[in-house]
Amino acid sequence: MKGLRGKDGEVVGDTEGMLGVAEKFYTELFGEKEVVEERVEEVVGFIERVVEEGVGLDAPVEMTEWFSRASGARLNRDKCDLKLYGQWTETEHLGMPLTGREQMCQVRGLALGRTEDVWKAVAHPDLMHRHRDLAWLVTHEVLPVQSVLHARSLARTAVCPRIGCGREETVRHFLWDCWAAQALWKRWRGFLQKYMEEGATLDCQLILYGGGKVRGTRAWRALWLAINCLKWTLWAARTALKLEGKVLSTEATKRMVLAALRDYMLRDCRKKGKERAIQMWGHAAWALVVGEGGPGLLGQGTVHGGAAAFSYDVELKLRKGNEAYEKTKKGISLTRDMKMDILDKIAQAVFELKAYPDQDQIESVASALVSKHPCLREPGSETGYDGWKISIKYKLGNYRSKLRQAGCIEVSINRKRRNDGDDGASPSLKRAKRGEINHVPDHPDNHTDDSLEEERLALVEEFKKRNKNVALIKQQMELTFSLRRKEIVDLEPMVSEVRERWPALFCEAEIREEFHRITNKNLIDDFRAAINQHTPGLHRLYRARRTAFPPAMDQLLNRLDEETSDITAHRQTAALKGLPLYLRDSHEKLFRNCLDTDPEEEQTKGLIVGILTVLEDDDSSAPARIMNIAVILEEDIVLQDLPDLPTAFAFLFGLIYSLNLQYPKELRYTFETIQKVFMELGTDLSARVRSLKNKLLQ
Repeated sequence: MKGLRGKDGEVVGDTEGMLGVAEKFYTELFGEKEVVEERVEEVVGFIERVVEEGVGLDAPVEMTEWFSRASGARLNRDKCDLKLYGQWTETEHLGMPLTGREQMCQVRGLALGRTEDVWKAVAHPDLMHRHRDLAWLVTHEVLPVQSVLHARSLARTAVCPRIGCGREETVRHFLWDCWAAQALWKRWRGFLQKYMEEGATLDCQLILYGGGKVRGTRAWRALWLAINCLKWTLWAARTALKLEGKVLSTEATKRMVLAALRDYMLRDCRKKGKERAIQMWGHAAWALVVGEGGPGLLGQGTVHGGAAAFSYDVELKLRKGNEAYEKTKKGISLTRDMKMDILDKIAQAVFELKAYPDQDQIESVASALVSKHPCLREPGSETGYDGWKISIKYKLGNYRSKLRQAGCIEVSINRKRRNDGDDGASPSLKRAKRGEINHVPDHPDNHTDDSLEEERLALVEEFKKRNKNVALIKQQMELTFSLRRKEIVDLEPMVSEVRERWPALFCEAEIREEFHRITNKNLIDDFRAAINQHTPGLHRLYRARRTAFPPAMDQLLNRLDEETSDITAHRQTAALKGLPLYLRDSHEKLFRNCLDTDPEEEQTKGLIVGILTVLEDDDSSAPARIMNIAVILEEDIVLQDLPDLPTAFAFLFGLIYSLNLQYPKELRYTFETIQKVFMELGTDLSARVRSLKNKLLQ
């Protein structure tokens, strides 16, 4: 029966009875004695819509949509104060049915008859506030994605902003259907599967609305917190793309997820203790995110032996072996299968961080392994892990061979054995040698060489336009990063060929972005910070041994002493120009001055990697005015009109990484100092650079 339900619970269906119920509700709500004449039509319309919906004024909250708790008798009267909120209208009246307002979606879980069940499943009390707010918006399908904004005339289009997508961006599409979302869920599926029931699958229902019957368990809590970390990362990446035109790398999103998970785990550690927190999250997840008492995988370039999660039976044997070792100081007898499982898991964990770790990093893995599992110590070894170090080294080689056969680009380009189609030239290893994080990544999901080549052609056409779409260029450069690195590292083309195929790579913004993709460092900011830090120390060293250097050093310092304006900039320039002189590199191979009247071919002749300063041709005795500062590669100007020499040096260093160029032999110590001391990319220092670093830190 349709009608209005009074306070006594009886449903009134006749017109006179419904009018009485509505009038009573109205007068109580607004504190008026009777319905004034000008309100009659609105009240009658109100009754008609309520009757059409079949919802009573005083119906229990469970009978209404769970997001409209304020409807009916539960309306906050203060919010309907006419003096505060002006004239009452049907769209502003919170007690009106929502048919006259924006249509809202039906939320999962209402079949239980209690809205609290839905909310508790979505907004877990342990969620961070930002994660809880995001979950609320997702559940209501009012997250401000393109379709939601477009429906409110706040966006020109409802199309997903991701390159290569082209579909309408709904909440479901953003979190599940989009290729970017699918790539993220695929990458973390194994991690989430640990907390799911046997046979359960990761699907859209779980992502959007929670885990149904499993909620309330310890596994459900960890699962839902982890899912919301991933959802927040997706939203942060999408916001950066939409508002800033910046595409976050795979490594960047991984670190965001790990950082959010780490916050949850450490919070549990503070509240419940470390042992309890590890039980709640699982030992493998704890080791992956937090590590065994340190930053674990979150530390850049850190390889942590405790991060490998072994199979359940191996973990049990190691646990019992450790307990026995505490009593008897005797190790366990390893079977071949057990040792292979340990080495396999370690190889996978190490490769995720670095495909080609150095000897020190391999030793740190072996040391961490026996520290965590003392029952694995080798009694005949001085350190207790010499044998493990050798085994891990060879296991990594075998693991790389398997990945090479599977088509992993980063290791396939480093094959030592030539195929039948290769020429007679000796193979050269092309592994990451200068602290690169993303040296030669695999192609994005659903993309091949051909599809990325089409994107490259579109990128070239866009770059030719007078009014370039900078945001689109950034997105396409991010998308084609794997193809570009494969060409540059594997084929080693000339700089002129790269400029022809990838012209956008030689603009200032993309040099910064490319350097960040490769090293996860900010080129200009980090370089400037290092210059500011080391300039005083370099000048101290230059002046302390002034007479021991070539005359060029004395001239450099004399010119600096004569400067009277912009002293900081001149000191930084002098610090960089004096660096090759101090390190006994070829100063003239890096820095060159010329006049603006000199022919360009004469200006750049013989300069393979360097910085050109063009001075005004003026006969006056005043210091020559700088007309241009340019970066030279292979005797060609690739970047010019730079503001100062430190900026030019930073972009030169960024181009060396972007184009995978070798350091010139005559300047190897200068660039090694910039790489390892200034930018902190790598720790294996030559004796000359180590001596400089030690003196700078004194």
